[in-house]
This record gives sequence, C-alpha cells and structure tokens, in this order.
Amino acid sequence: MNRYAWVFLIGFSLFLWKQNHERVERSRQAEYARALASAEDGCEGRKFCGVIYLAPWCPACRVHVPRFREFLAQARTRKDTGLRIVVGQGKSEAQNLEMAQAIGPGSVIDSDGSIARKLRVNRFPSFFVLAEDQKVVHEGAAAQQWVSESFRAQ
Repeated sequence: MNRYAWVFLIGFSLFLWKQNHERVERSRQAEYARALASAEDGCEGRKFCGVIYLAPWCPACRVHVPRFREFLAQARTRKDTGLRIVVGQGKSEAQNLEMAQAIGPGSVIDSDGSIARKLRVNRFPSFFVLAEDQKVVHEGAAAQQWVSESFRAQ
C-alpha cells in the first residue's frame, strides 16, 4: 500500500471512532436526562422549598457545586423542607446537562427558561424560598441564608 492509502485508512478509522464516540455520548446524555425527568421532586408536599438557580457559565455556580450537592443530601433527610436546584441559561443544552450531572439527582434543567422567568432570575446563583403554594417567601440574601441554615451538614 502506498502512503496515501495509509493516510486514508487512518483518517477513516478516526472518523468512525469519533462517530461511535458521539453516538455513545448522546445516548448517555439522553439516559441521564430521562433519569432527571423521572427523579422525584424534593419539594413535593413540603411546607417550604429552597430553590437555587444556577448557570453553567457562572464561575461562582461551578465553584459551589460540591456544597449544593451536600445541601441536596441534607434535604433528602428533611420532612418539612425541600430543596430544588435548577440549572439553566447555558449556551447549549449540553452545558445545562453537564452541570446537572455534576450536581446529581435532585437537579432540574430549565431548558426553555420558564422557571427563570417565573422567578425573575437576574443573577447567578439565585436563591429563593417558596411556600407550599409555590409563592416566593424570600429571595436573594435572605433566601441564601435560609438555605444555608436549613441544609448545612449537622
């Protein structure tokens, strides 16, 4: 075989590998998105619900992901208060999904921005406390303090 044939074979092999890799990645992301959609809502039936709205491009949001995961773990043990972490406003759906995966079960993806509009999110991360009827009770610094005190590790 001449040099051009080898170059073609190597290039074609790389192309096939990349196609397979992308297919597997899409399948993995779709599976995780289905798991997120079917995950139980951590606020269902709770008297109060803390909401943390994050954006994947936000440096402060990314830095605090481990802390927010701990908050979710604490929230699962509580009966009266719940926690919902919403990821949205990413430049692509893949960015939102990647951050939601980093947080784990209990996170929600705001694909269409409807949650951001409803809560009037204007900075990241944004904190809210909702009553059982889904009305905002606290927002901003007061909500951040409520979430931190309600879900810190004991």
